[in-house]
Amino acid sequence: MKTRLKSINNPEAMTMWCGPAAISIITGNRVEWAASKLAKIKYDKCRPKMVRGVSNFEMRYVLDRMGYECIRLHDHDCKGMTLGKWIDSYSSKHHRAVILVNVTEHYVVANLGHVADNHKPNGCPVGEHPARRKIIKCAWIVKRRRTS
Repeated sequence: MKTRLKSINNPEAMTMWCGPAAISIITGNRVEWAASKLAKIKYDKCRPKMVRGVSNFEMRYVLDRMGYECIRLHDHDCKGMTLGKWIDSYSSKHHRAVILVNVTEHYVVANLGHVADNHKPNGCPVGEHPARRKIIKCAWIVKRRRTS
């Protein structure tokens, strides 16, 4: 089955940070576009520099404004587990979903056992990802909001 993670579209000279990269992976938009949306919230204006240090609220707010719904997973389902252990054990319902995960102050996006972020923009199996041993702080299932 093919993963639903989008490849990152980023100019080569631009440094990527995990927040804008995660939004780019979920939406398919350019990293600098995601960074400008985060900068508008964080600094009340668009900045040409890349945004770093994004909060959970800011991530969910930008995704909500872009037409995505973030459904928080219960803490007892994932909090305190390592990313690798959780992905290896989560249910098939969550296995197919696109999930935004905050692991020890870093954002990754998971789908079908693959994980992508600014370090591995094309994604890789969780066993090969550098964040596999990081502890999960929060996780959200991300879905495109249906229009009526």
